[in-house]
Amino acid sequence: MAQDIMKTQRDNLVLIGAFAAAVGLHAAVLPFVGAAVGEADAGPNFDVVVNQFSTQAIAKADQSIDITVNVSVMESGHDSKFMRFDREDSILLSRDRVVSEDDQELWQSHIFGSMKPDNVWPIPPIKLPANADGPYWLIYQADVNEQVPDKDRSNNTRAVPLFIDGPQSPELAIESFYAPDHAIVGGAILLDYTVKNVGQGWAAKPDAFDSSATPHWTDRVYLSLNEQLDESDFELRAIERSTPLKPGDGYRHEQLQVAIPRGVTGRLYLIIAADSDQVLDQPGFTAGLSVRAIELVDAGGPDLIVAAIARPDRLVINRPASIAFSIANLGSSATPDHTWVDGLYLSRDETLDNQDLPIVQSPAPRVLSSRDRYESLAEVKLPESVEPGPWFLIVKADAEDAMVEPAFEGNNTLAVPVMVLTEAQADAEIQLGAPDRPERLVVQWIEHDRLEEHRAALSRTTQPALQDKADPTPDAPLVFFPKPPAVAQNNTNPAGDPANPQRPIDPTTKQD
Repeated sequence: MAQDIMKTQRDNLVLIGAFAAAVGLHAAVLPFVGAAVGEADAGPNFDVVVNQFSTQAIAKADQSIDITVNVSVMESGHDSKFMRFDREDSILLSRDRVVSEDDQELWQSHIFGSMKPDNVWPIPPIKLPANADGPYWLIYQADVNEQVPDKDRSNNTRAVPLFIDGPQSPELAIESFYAPDHAIVGGAILLDYTVKNVGQGWAAKPDAFDSSATPHWTDRVYLSLNEQLDESDFELRAIERSTPLKPGDGYRHEQLQVAIPRGVTGRLYLIIAADSDQVLDQPGFTAGLSVRAIELVDAGGPDLIVAAIARPDRLVINRPASIAFSIANLGSSATPDHTWVDGLYLSRDETLDNQDLPIVQSPAPRVLSSRDRYESLAEVKLPESVEPGPWFLIVKADAEDAMVEPAFEGNNTLAVPVMVLTEAQADAEIQLGAPDRPERLVVQWIEHDRLEEHRAALSRTTQPALQDKADPTPDAPLVFFPKPPAVAQNNTNPAGDPANPQRPIDPTTKQD
């Protein structure tokens, strides 16, 4: 019996010892087991951080580049003495800074867990694709497959810009170029033009990612005596481009203000040149030029336009409404008197003709000096004979053509859309819950200081748009600046011929 008791006690001690050993072993391996199965709360917390990633800024396609990278692994906020997890790192070539399926993988490597946590390890030279061209981003990804239990993966990547000079070349082409047919010397015009990269390479320079760098290329507008671009032509405006342009893409400039200098009248030519300095590696230059003829007129008199209209969003038949409008004088001299009247019309289109319905006439309140304007307010009441529906409200300055305007007689109108309603239609809108908006108080202004729509429309006929923003003083310069010899075609003397009024005079050159 005693022997049986002693044997039982020994067995119990063995069981207790085995249990204690199992508990100790479980406590020892639990962090690793928990980490291995993703139980971050049961084990240490790691943070993989890409501290540094750098390479050269410019490289040739199909060339190998050197990479420097520094990745640290933090455990519970401190450098880990030993990294327990292997991981996969990679380098991507991307058009932006965001990792996506479109990115091209250039390198991937298995990083062993036995490596020190903070280490600048050597990466073999990375070869760039042979067909790469233009601005890219290199992205370093640490722990691509998420093998490390890392709660914060926002710092697992780092991107650096890389401009790749590929074998392809860009080619800028002027696809469209609009300019008015006439302009007043000393005034200004609005230009529209569209450029497209019809080449196979990116139009960009290596400083594409540096916002403080100089522009990558410059488009220029010139005034010329002929249709050829040469050193005697006068530069009117430079348009700087700073955004890389990939093949097939383009850009457009609308309502581009260009001042017209004094010193010459008659038929001249506007020439626009894309990348006029030829800083891009373009194989040719013929596609980047476009020419338009323009007639320059010395007005020597007034030029009346409708500068703005404020009208109700709708007109109700048999109900009075107020229409405010502005008349401006863009000419170089004042009106001799104010004996003209301005007319208001209803039209089914934007063109004033004999089929349109006159509404009211408003007398000019005063003489208009050059670059001055006046505001008028007309009270209108549509008769029952007017059909409801969509119309255009047209205002014409100098409705009876009493004022002589030597330069432009065809730019005196402005049209804006308006809806005409019957009284029953207007009342029904209010009954259905529309806001209570008296027609006399609902106006839509076309700002005089901007006049985008108005001036753009007029510049497509004969209007010297934005002339009222240019300096019309008699000493407005006409100076000739030489352009790069690469685009020069002859060496015409830029000084001018006093005996020829069609030849511009350079005020910096002494004349006999």
